[in-house]
Amino acid sequence: MRIVGYFGEVQSIDEVVPRPLAEVTLNASSDELRDLADFLRDCAAEMDDQPERQAHWHLADRFKRFQDAPHFVVFHVPDCKPG
Repeated sequence: MRIVGYFGEVQSIDEVVPRPLAEVTLNASSDELRDLADFLRDCAAEMDDQPERQAHWHLADRFKRFQDAPHFVVFHVPDCKPG
């Protein structure tokens, strides 16, 4: 697993340069954590169903309550080596 991210506001997709993160800290309610867990399980299930498909999923697309939160994206690249 790789964890990457970027800081601040982005004006265009061309400005996005993900950087490796050493740690992720979530300050969330128990309901938000349950939604996140459901989201991650759904992503894993879709990866299992179509392992050869490159895809990405946005938490805010599944749960509108996260529309104004920092973006949380799961990205799947088939045959990508972890690390």
